[in-house]
Amino acid sequence: MLSGLPTIAARAVSALNQFEAITRDGLVLAPETVAAIGRAEARRSRWQTAALWVIALSFLGILWVLHQS
Repeated sequence: MLSGLPTIAARAVSALNQFEAITRDGLVLAPETVAAIGRAEARRSRWQTAALWVIALSFLGILWVLHQS
């Protein structure tokens, strides 16, 4: 167990250096990651827009029915 401590300490220092760089410079994402996030957000946005249109049309239908009676 103790023989692995230098390796564990070196990895911990490396991880801390990476966290410090991210904190200082910000997290850098690969262009492919950014593109994938954009596609996922666009897909989610389409469904939200469709749902809002369904709600709006339903509301107009209800208003029309109430106005007819």
